[in-house]
Amino acid sequence: MKLNKPEKLQKGDKIGLVCPSFCTDQNKITDTVKLLEELGFEVKLGKSVCAKNDYLAGNDELRKNDLEDMFSDSSVKGIICQQGGYGATRLLDMLDYEVIRKNPKFFLGYSDITALNNAFYKLCGLPSYQGKIGAQLPAVKKDKFSYDDYLQTLFSNTKNRLLKNPTTHKAYTITKGIAEGILAGGNLSLIYALMGTPYEIDFKDKIILLEDVSEKPYAIDRMLQSLKLSGKLKEANGFIVGQFTDCESTSTSPNEVIRDISYLMNEFLGSLGVPVLANFCNGHDMPYINLPIGLKVCLNASNHTVTILEDFFK
Repeated sequence: MKLNKPEKLQKGDKIGLVCPSFCTDQNKITDTVKLLEELGFEVKLGKSVCAKNDYLAGNDELRKNDLEDMFSDSSVKGIICQQGGYGATRLLDMLDYEVIRKNPKFFLGYSDITALNNAFYKLCGLPSYQGKIGAQLPAVKKDKFSYDDYLQTLFSNTKNRLLKNPTTHKAYTITKGIAEGILAGGNLSLIYALMGTPYEIDFKDKIILLEDVSEKPYAIDRMLQSLKLSGKLKEANGFIVGQFTDCESTSTSPNEVIRDISYLMNEFLGSLGVPVLANFCNGHDMPYINLPIGLKVCLNASNHTVTILEDFFK
């Protein structure tokens, strides 16, 4: 697929802030805007950022229109999601992808935003970042490794950039080897939820990122089993297993077999014969490495690195 790359961000550019999923904590908006302004950006707040409809940031129509308006606004050079959560999948069959295709822009979000990141690549050729949302920028700012990575994500091109965990957080190898492919995937629950839909994530010859939060081992077991039964796991060129935060079993029953995340990843991915790198710093924790969905990468599971092989920006 020919990529539809965005223009490189510059200080002074306008960043659009949106909430395609959950409504956000209103107290956090001021902090997000302040930090983006400190980085030299002007900030435009989307209508969804201040909206609330039960747990969603406004109704589906409002959130859909907000995204399209940000892409079609020529003064907006990049879009950052303020919040993840639930609700992005509700927009997939509503969005006008031609608007997005004609107005490629820097786009960043993770968790529930996995659905949009992969749809934008699949339907528009637009690469995007599986990256920390606006509400978490204060935490990113406090972590030097994560903040340095965030600055490079915003302002630097990516060709030949080598990504690896800080020395304080050890990645480990499940299966040795080196593989190349387009990076796809993200949050496991969203990958699972999209199966059987027109927005299902294509694993064929891809490097697949997997991460999640607050899912117990039996639920992760079920999702991985579904991916195995579908034949998708054996189609990938390799896997990056990110952070699985708060995903350990809390059972105290002596009769229950406790299967942890490392056990499950070894069971489902370790026999595929492709490189698998685990405990990579991408997920719902810190430190955090922002990863470009839709770009070609080289995964070296033996030395715990990911190299981006092409530029993100034009």
